[in-house]
Amino acid sequence: MARNIVADSDAHSTDRGIVRRRAFLESALQVFCERGYERTNINDVVRLVGGSLATLYSQYGSKEGLFVAVLDECNSRFAASLCPAADVRLPLSEGLQRIGEHYLRQALSRESRQFFG
Repeated sequence: MARNIVADSDAHSTDRGIVRRRAFLESALQVFCERGYERTNINDVVRLVGGSLATLYSQYGSKEGLFVAVLDECNSRFAASLCPAADVRLPLSEGLQRIGEHYLRQALSRESRQFFG
């Protein structure tokens, strides 16, 4: 029985780590969009999340590491958003047109313009 309690404790700790990581990424995205990379201070991200600077640095290593993680997250979201646009029942040209239009809408979205602009 003690073995399950330890396993449950480890799972809970892992869940908290995932939640903390997600919170750092979401807050960093917000701060990077509002201020840009140069004017973003890691302490501002930590204040938004309520975590510790040590935790952020242990997960991302640096401001640059956090920024790269945010880019990876944005790219993953973007790639995932293309899947619904793809429809194998459409003729190839229509399917590519649909994906291209969706890509442009995403690339020109307010969030993308803030982050990459």
